[in-house]
Amino acid sequence: MIRQTHSSILLVGYQPKNQDVVRWYFLNSKTRKTILHFTTSVIHVNPFYRQRSEFDVVTGSLLLRNLQTQDSGIFEVILNPIESQGLEKGDQISYVELDVQ
Repeated sequence: MIRQTHSSILLVGYQPKNQDVVRWYFLNSKTRKTILHFTTSVIHVNPFYRQRSEFDVVTGSLLLRNLQTQDSGIFEVILNPIESQGLEKGDQISYVELDVQ
């Protein structure tokens, strides 16, 4: 639990390989939002997170700054060895639950 808004948290990903696609999502009881979608050629960042996030292409980690209570929920990272819409065998998935008060 993070007791103070406006703090920062580093959400650790995996070490993506050159061909990996990295997708970060935010989930709560109401929604699932894409935060970031990274391929070797382009990074798409959700405008809601653009000014307060920083993605490390080497580690796959996401630094989220200026935390708000509405950031409470689950952060999910998925690494695909290939570009695909759904989950495939071999995908790496990790979750971090965050409670901001």
